[in-house]
Amino acid sequence: MKDLTEIIKYVQPTALLGLSTTKGAFNQSVIETMSALNPRPIIFPLSNPVRLSECEFHEAVEWSQGRVLFASGSPFPEQEYNGRV
Repeated sequence: MKDLTEIIKYVQPTALLGLSTTKGAFNQSVIETMSALNPRPIIFPLSNPVRLSECEFHEAVEWSQGRVLFASGSPFPEQEYNGRV
């Protein structure tokens, strides 16, 4: 298996740690799959600077419908989703 979404479907993890410095590695398909498997998907794109982060905070919030638990190696601004910050 080489496709991260397919690996997630097979392994069914509760958390993803990003240490690859590959921008976009945690794409919409990845976050949505994690969200389908977990009520509070844990997404930690730890690579920095921001231009190398696996995903951005606003993406993780939007693609998880505001349910993501997010920590990063780079600073991201606060996000509002459905009236919550």
